[in-house]
Amino acid sequence: MLYDHRYHMKGSSVGQLNVYQIQNGLLTCNLVWSLSEQQGPDWLSGQVPLNATVGYKVFFDAF
Repeated sequence: MLYDHRYHMKGSSVGQLNVYQIQNGLLTCNLVWSLSEQQGPDWLSGQVPLNATVGYKVFFDAF
């Protein structure tokens, strides 16, 4: 399964964007996608492969 998302990372203070997947019932999360630094002036598309055999949550962490 692929999770599609759009992101915009332009500017002098752009840091990092991470996407994590947490399996339901587990306390650990897996980093499934990461990007850092400026990526240009346009909105871009990202695709994240997810293990969807059980329930899960996806969360974004940006700094």
